[in-house]
Amino acid sequence: MLYHEKQVAALCGVHCINTLLQGPYFSELDLAQIGHELDQLERQMLDPETAAAAGQSGNLDESGMFSIQVLTKALQVWGLTAIPMDNRELREVPGGFDPQKEQAFICNLQEHWFTIRKLGGEWYNFNSLYPAPEHLSAFYLTAYLDSLKQQGYTIFVVRGDLPLSPAATGAGDMDGPGRWWSPDEAKEAHKSAQDSRNLGRAKNAMEGALARAAAAGGAITLRKRAAQQMDGDEDAELAAAIAASMQDIQVPAAAARGGAAGPSGAAGSSGLSYAAAAAAQSDPVAHRQAIDRDDNFEVYDDED
Repeated sequence: MLYHEKQVAALCGVHCINTLLQGPYFSELDLAQIGHELDQLERQMLDPETAAAAGQSGNLDESGMFSIQVLTKALQVWGLTAIPMDNRELREVPGGFDPQKEQAFICNLQEHWFTIRKLGGEWYNFNSLYPAPEHLSAFYLTAYLDSLKQQGYTIFVVRGDLPLSPAATGAGDMDGPGRWWSPDEAKEAHKSAQDSRNLGRAKNAMEGALARAAAAGGAITLRKRAAQQMDGDEDAELAAAIAASMQDIQVPAAAARGGAAGPSGAAGSSGLSYAAAAAAQSDPVAHRQAIDRDDNFEVYDDED
């Protein structure tokens, strides 16, 4: 089982630590206490005037954001250390640094933290912005870490004896803000989320095309996409999303201003699908016969 916490406010630091430890071991109050203790220690090292001028805490803020010092201190409770991945000692080991030989990583960009950890011999991304843990293949792990570095992420290697998942030890009923997922459930959740994103992209594309056509005084034509043009699962999924969007999306009145009437005979207020609106605006007879919602379509602006 995989323990995952979804994003709440700006508490990604809490989610990062708990998914690393695979259990709801820390709350925002626990990390805030660590942050205040670190603040006190830091002030003791400064003269009174400098300490007074230091202002607000550098280890936590009101939104719930915590510094790497706070997260590191929390990990020390479990005998764990976080080492920057670009540390010279890591890079100079014989044979070079191999991510596959590690157990976990903590990633940070500006105000967002998340964990990548190996469980049951498989790698998972526990980013709290995701609906569930995301499986990462061993081949993809290195490329993914490199892409994060190129985006500006700071990556820490976590070393030490990581605790077993409470679910693996029979204690998986621990109360907490997260949820336990089986690998199959997590995979299905990601597939569902991807389908929703594809549908959203399709809707946005259709709305944008209609808006451009309306602004230019033209129309939209939906043409069947030739079977040989489909290339790969991603195109097929996107095409399916477009087909679904044509069933679900209602045409704005402005897009139907060309006088298209629905079943009730009221122009622009009939709740036509994009496909029906396109047909009515261009050639009410020919296009209505050509539209088949089970097929794939491409969108064209007809103002030319």
